[in-house]
Amino acid sequence: MSSAIDREITDWFDSDGLLLMKLLGVESGQRVLDFGCGIGGYAIPLADAVAPDGRVFAVDKNSDNLGELRKRLSGHDHTKCVSIRHTDGGINLHWLKAGSLDAVLVFDVLHIITDWQTLFGEMRRVIRRGGALYVNPASLSHPGEVNVRALMEVLPSCGFALDYSVLARAWHYHKPSTEEIFVFCAV
Repeated sequence: MSSAIDREITDWFDSDGLLLMKLLGVESGQRVLDFGCGIGGYAIPLADAVAPDGRVFAVDKNSDNLGELRKRLSGHDHTKCVSIRHTDGGINLHWLKAGSLDAVLVFDVLHIITDWQTLFGEMRRVIRRGGALYVNPASLSHPGEVNVRALMEVLPSCGFALDYSVLARAWHYHKPSTEEIFVFCAV
């Protein structure tokens, strides 16, 4: 790995990831789900943003990714803010109570999920009224893989209203890149 990439990764985990979470409106004390957390590119900055009293639920179907996340969290200041959960690849969030979350983050996973209606319906169930759904369809880095127009049609039928979108540096396949992030409000 080149030193420039090493620096980007260090910067992401030291400051840039937290800056993105703050830009999106994540606050101390919140309860946030990182759906499809991978190796922790967002779970760790989320932990920094919600600490000391908040909680991040990091879920993924890939055991290797979760193992890498556990390694990255070892020795991290806010390790106890993160609950890691292995899933079977399903989109049922039955283990979370209705209205128990302030926000859900769905970044760079929509291209592998076919049933958006069920996914976002379940997310709406667990997000409190007025809570946020943060979506990065990774349409800039993977043009055409996620139909953003279809996404914008599904979300209102699941109880979400588009609040705004922002171009920002996001974590994408082990490195930061500029992506469009949509912020929806649970209505």
